[in-house]
Amino acid sequence: MSASDQAEPIEKSIRLWPCNPGIALSSVQTSLLNLYLDELVKWNRKINLTGLRSRQKMIHELLLDSLLPIPYLPVQGRFLDVGSGAGFPSIPLRICFSGPVFHLVEPILKKTNFLKQVIRLAGLKDIEVIRGRVEDLDGVIEGEGYNVVLSRGLSLDSQVLSCCAALLAKEALLFTFQGTSKQFHQERLVGEGKKHGFSLQESIPYTVPGVALPRRLVIFKKDR
Repeated sequence: MSASDQAEPIEKSIRLWPCNPGIALSSVQTSLLNLYLDELVKWNRKINLTGLRSRQKMIHELLLDSLLPIPYLPVQGRFLDVGSGAGFPSIPLRICFSGPVFHLVEPILKKTNFLKQVIRLAGLKDIEVIRGRVEDLDGVIEGEGYNVVLSRGLSLDSQVLSCCAALLAKEALLFTFQGTSKQFHQERLVGEGKKHGFSLQESIPYTVPGVALPRRLVIFKKDR
């Protein structure tokens, strides 16, 4: 029995999720997401890509909310995922949301190797893995600035916000996934954002199966 047979089907989990932003997967998207999770489960047995060991928990706690930004994203542009780790949210977004170009930044070699393997096996286009830290990217990445920055694995302290601001085009968006309400301090985050030219656009509470406390998707816009 393959890893994909050992948990509730991905499409069912997404369909039944109360916070589903209206996503209905095609058969191709479902197949690619299953391939991604199969690889994650396999690699995770040998190297620590995520602390979650259950495929079902990976679906519920990592995959579902990776798709939450889709209604708020521009349909074209350059997207930067800082601290990409095992590929959430950008791998699921690339599979389900065609159009933008994705750059995934991750400093740890074993994780960049995993990301490149998934991209190769899935045949994903317009997505590139960059080994490094966001703090070191200013002046390294060519172009006129990113239209979107996604941050799930990094704490948005003053240094990270400053680096993100330097990499973003004017009026670009910063999406950050925050943990449970006990760990979330919105006023402090908004205050730090203002120091670096960001204004709060949306703060969206949501829940995932098996986790009692709500999480938040917080969206900032770069004003200058």
